[in-house]
Amino acid sequence: MTTATRLAALTALTLLWACATLGGPDLPSSPDEITEIQLGESAELTLDEDAPINLVDGAPYRVYQLELQQDATLSISATSSDLPPTISLYGPDGQLLGWGPAVHDEYSNLLVRPSAGEGTYTVVVSSPSADMTGSVALSVDTIDEPQEPLAFPGTTEGIVYDDGTHDEHPRRAHPLQLDEPTGLHLTVDSPDFTPLLALVDADTGETLDEAYPVRNNPPEIRTFAPAGDYKVVVIGDQLGPDGRFELTTDKIDLQPPEQFEPGTTLRSALNWERAEIAKTGNMGLPFELQLEDHQLVYAQLHTDEFEGLLVITDEDDNAVAWADSRLVEGEPVRLGRPTTPGDYTLWVSSVYGGQGTFELTVDLNEPPLPGDLELDAHIEGTLTEGSIIFPDHQSFVEFFDVTLEETKTLDIEARSQDFDTYLFVTDEDHNTVADNHDADIGTTDSRITREFEPGEYTIGVTSFTPHTQGSFELTVERDP
Repeated sequence: MTTATRLAALTALTLLWACATLGGPDLPSSPDEITEIQLGESAELTLDEDAPINLVDGAPYRVYQLELQQDATLSISATSSDLPPTISLYGPDGQLLGWGPAVHDEYSNLLVRPSAGEGTYTVVVSSPSADMTGSVALSVDTIDEPQEPLAFPGTTEGIVYDDGTHDEHPRRAHPLQLDEPTGLHLTVDSPDFTPLLALVDADTGETLDEAYPVRNNPPEIRTFAPAGDYKVVVIGDQLGPDGRFELTTDKIDLQPPEQFEPGTTLRSALNWERAEIAKTGNMGLPFELQLEDHQLVYAQLHTDEFEGLLVITDEDDNAVAWADSRLVEGEPVRLGRPTTPGDYTLWVSSVYGGQGTFELTVDLNEPPLPGDLELDAHIEGTLTEGSIIFPDHQSFVEFFDVTLEETKTLDIEARSQDFDTYLFVTDEDHNTVADNHDADIGTTDSRITREFEPGEYTIGVTSFTPHTQGSFELTVERDP
């Protein structure tokens, strides 16, 4: 070891010791414990009782030294099956250029930092504590830092590391200029760290959309952006590791939510940025509905990218109707609700917090009026897409009103050759007072026989299977 090299090492180690006493990275105490390593090389090291120990906490460490002849971006990797290794990098003047532990309980670590000129650099690999020992594979190399502008549409490679300009997460921002309103699809992936993704207004700094990994899938943003200047920001973990990423941008066919209008189909996207659906615990994308007359709100949500959920809330934030895709796998989510005049909000949401593109169609029709029933009646009816939708089963339903002037026992029966019937009765306060699925073993017909007090009742005939259509027969008879 030359005199200059020893002096550089002593300077680094002196500053290392000062950092350690202030709670910084673990530090060696003697330049004789330094091992030389060349760029592009790998080394197998052992952190055990034979290694030097940090006098502050007793954790074992190893020290390596490399020479740089010119500026470069250094990539230092430490991997172990025994412990999560910590990496520290010091420049020729002993300045701490980077430090970070392995995160997320993973036993691998990557530190990426630009060099501070030519000279001797010191790398310290240490255990997180005195009671954790084992083998570590260390590799040191340089990587090319891509300088090309954002490819749109296309794929852009980049590097994220802590350059000291951000208080929390390291990040890399790519300017994006849109000359016209555009539907955007942005996604980022990395072999080295868990990335986050954000779309930021370049003029105001406001985050317009952000995305996180979902179920081991890379983060994605699908949104409609007006013409203007933006930044697509790739964000690294708060504690590391650093590393490479691939950012992919594309144009997709989307419309702004503001273009929503009943009677048309809107193609939009559900992202992380969504509003709270009051009193439900869910979050969603709102669409306002103003109804001046009694109307049937018939909504359909088509998506292959998330488990869809539709909710209608009134002006008091009460959920008056809902439907989700769990009952109709592979089918659109349908919601049909007769609604009184007033202001309502239709929410597009997801059952499990998913995101993606969707198509929403909302029609406002004259509501079908319940048929009036006479006692001892026999009625033939049909379930169609024009029928109201029963939320509990996501099935079409037909209603029939009956008024009793005195207490009576009624025998109500629904039969169908086309679907599995479900029969229910509600009182004038819309409470279900009786229901039946199968009248007996081996039949799909439904039957209710019970005594009813005087009052107004509504009989509903529907299918136990979602979205089933077909004809049925309904009989209502008085017991003698």
